Amino acid sequence: MLNQLFPNPDVLKRLTASSLGSLIQSYAMSHAGKLSPSTMQHRIRAAAHFGYWLDTQHIGINNVDACVLERFINHFSTCCCPQSRAGEHLHTAIGAREFLMYLGKTGVISPFLPMHEESSARKSLLDKFFQWTQLNRGISRQTGIAQCSHAATVLDSLGDDIGCWTVKDIRQFVLSHFEQYKASYIKAVGSNLRAFLRFLVIEGLCQPELIDAVPKTAHWTLSEIPRHLSPESVDKVIAASAALPRSELRDRAILSLLAGLGLRARDIADLCLSDIDWEQGRIRFVGKGRRETWLTLPQGAGDALLAYLEHERPPSNYNQVFLRSRAPFQPFKGVASVQQIVRLALKNADVEHPRGVTTHLFRHSLARRLLAQNIPLEGIGVVLRHRNLQTTAQYAKIDINLLQTVVQPWPEEKENYPC
Repeated sequence: MLNQLFPNPDVLKRLTASSLGSLIQSYAMSHAGKLSPSTMQHRIRAAAHFGYWLDTQHIGINNVDACVLERFINHFSTCCCPQSRAGEHLHTAIGAREFLMYLGKTGVISPFLPMHEESSARKSLLDKFFQWTQLNRGISRQTGIAQCSHAATVLDSLGDDIGCWTVKDIRQFVLSHFEQYKASYIKAVGSNLRAFLRFLVIEGLCQPELIDAVPKTAHWTLSEIPRHLSPESVDKVIAASAALPRSELRDRAILSLLAGLGLRARDIADLCLSDIDWEQGRIRFVGKGRRETWLTLPQGAGDALLAYLEHERPPSNYNQVFLRSRAPFQPFKGVASVQQIVRLALKNADVEHPRGVTTHLFRHSLARRLLAQNIPLEGIGVVLRHRNLQTTAQYAKIDINLLQTVVQPWPEEKENYPC
């Protein structure tokens, strides 16, 4: 199992060099096929990092408990372990918790529960926060789970005595835990923490000024140029779905919907059979803020979707349209599956594309194509389901024809130059 996840023998040797090496091997075997390869790689690296740290601290496996895990997490700010990977401390904390829970279940250590699960009061608080996000904020379940995860992390770090939290505590927590991450991720973390603090204020558990204590990430509106593919490249990527025969029709349908309607990955993962109106040729999406929108189903995307449903989708009682291509034939657990399909298609098509961009690449490409057809920004905003025209305005930057009408000629002679 580990040989498949880490083909490089030097890497494998380093990951199993600690006193927990044999336990890491068993952990990998017990989870074979249950998690995606990328998730398992994160988990194994986290377990290896934890094992190395235990050895440096001369802590035996029998002495491991929640307090030891907290010490391990707190050492991240000064960590220089060879297993440490910049920007992955949150993955490491989660992976170490999961590894210890496995050891507890198998009897290697005393039954282990993460610190935020040891207190029924804390669990009740997080459950109440999750319900609040769903009923009062109108956000998706996955976003609610992410917000609860960050809430648990701040409780682990600052403790359950919320009334004693200070502005300095909140700022120090954010700076020490997330400074190595990308600005976009830190921005999301800050938003999640503000939501949790807002909930605590409503519950009367903390002071309102703590909400503004979360540092804001520098962000300049419309500062980036949307990256896109040419129409020919989009067609090439869709055709690349044939490289995976087991899921060819499913992947073609997903890529066609992304390209034809500029959907988000979450739209694909959540799409249900009941959302398709075949008689009217339209399809329903519930986007951000649970706003319901009906869009006309393009002919090409409709044909690809119908082919998948008739010839490839496994018999199932699930209402979700897209299912895993291998048993168990279940719906996608999240957007990562959709993003992975896009990554593989881009790789198989051998199309040059911006690094780090997946499903939104099709969204930007659709906007570029509509601009080339002289569709006004208001119309593009309707298709992309933007609530604010300012969001759609970013695509004016890639309208080359429009930009050429306002560009000033370069002065040919130096003496004519005003400066």
